[in-house]
Amino acid sequence: MKKLLAILLTLSLLLCTLPTMAEMGEAEDSVHRATVLNEAMLIGTWKFETDETSYVYQFEEGGKGTFNINDRIYGQVEYSLNSDILSVRQESSTSVYFRDFRAFTDETGIRLVSGEIVLTKENSTSEGADVSSSADDDAAVPDDLVGEWTGVGTPKNGGPSIDLTATINADGSGEYTFDQSGYHESYPFTISSDDSAFSVDIPADNTLGISACGGTWVLEDGVLKLDITTTFANGGSYSYTAECKRADATAAVPDWAGREWQLDTIHFKTLSEDSPYSIDGGLSLNGGSTYGNRLVLADGAVDTDIDLNGLIQAVPQLPFSVPELELTGYDSYTLDGDTLRLEPGDIEMTVGYGDDALSLTYVTHVDIQSQSMDNGLTSQAGETNLEVIMGFVPMEATPAEDSVEETAETPAEEPVDEPAEELSSIEVGDIVPSGIMSRMATMPTGWNPSSGSCWIQRTRWQL
Repeated sequence: MKKLLAILLTLSLLLCTLPTMAEMGEAEDSVHRATVLNEAMLIGTWKFETDETSYVYQFEEGGKGTFNINDRIYGQVEYSLNSDILSVRQESSTSVYFRDFRAFTDETGIRLVSGEIVLTKENSTSEGADVSSSADDDAAVPDDLVGEWTGVGTPKNGGPSIDLTATINADGSGEYTFDQSGYHESYPFTISSDDSAFSVDIPADNTLGISACGGTWVLEDGVLKLDITTTFANGGSYSYTAECKRADATAAVPDWAGREWQLDTIHFKTLSEDSPYSIDGGLSLNGGSTYGNRLVLADGAVDTDIDLNGLIQAVPQLPFSVPELELTGYDSYTLDGDTLRLEPGDIEMTVGYGDDALSLTYVTHVDIQSQSMDNGLTSQAGETNLEVIMGFVPMEATPAEDSVEETAETPAEEPVDEPAEELSSIEVGDIVPSGIMSRMATMPTGWNPSSGSCWIQRTRWQL
């Protein structure tokens, strides 16, 4: 009877004394790294032994469990998780106790520490082994998650962006790197598919005094979305979200890369309803021009002689300029899905490819210049959003200059050595009301494609 009373007194003292943060951190010399908990990691049998007494916690799914003393069930357990803290409510037939454990990881595994109590996961019994095996199965990740990921993190409370990379293994283990404004860290982590959570193994001697790090993940349409919180020993925290894509997602070379393309059509469309000038039409270039027509995109390099802005400025019926479309100023590119980024300058275009044809779509904002019209009136100046679509055909598929076929859209061509007048003119697509629109005349002297014809359709001027 005295022995039983001694056991109960010891248990009462242990359960009623809440440790400080320092006590939890110094509970055992072998404890090294704070660990963010998730249910899959916790489920199983945890044990703490003294010379005379054995305390065992059996944690189950749904925040429930039991606790035993010397192989005898003494009561029920309810638990909750918050980062690296496990809060436990223990109820026996005579009393209720509350206790917080903090999770750490060392070379032997995860420890749950509260004052003098250090729980380790028990795998020696058949029950414990089964539970551990189940937890290991839950920790395994789907094939879609395995591999290398890279992306950008955004702090929730503002601040510089974060470059994030992660390698995830099939067993749920992995390692990540974090780079922000000159600060770099790289630590191992464990990820679970059971509750879409992950936890980072943080060394105790880390530079920033990090006590725990972890969060949740979701995989949507090939994008790994992370919600991450880092907790510091001083009680502060830092939270951010990140979206990552597979590092090898852009490894496959698109079919259009490395080929020699010829600029064939240019389509302009104003996108602002209040624009003083509207256009929904373009140019067809059946051959070379003074402003170039060749484009090759290969191995991240840009090789072109196209100065589309020069061509635009040479056509008076286009009362705007787009300086960034002088493509000869770019020497490299990056590709992210269907987004082509030209450098230097960092402008973005949308790539379209199909039926052996390539298109580059660029949307920008331009100033509309005032123009003097044929009827003596002057058009309004203003601004508008503008969409420019460049259409390309393979250079090797370009028809010879003396064999251009007549089409429904392009006027029939005369032989090249006897150019017809329409080769240096613009064909108007619509008849326009007097006083609102002005009929367009010929192109300026000096601009003349080496072959082909040009037209602009559905153009409106506000007078």
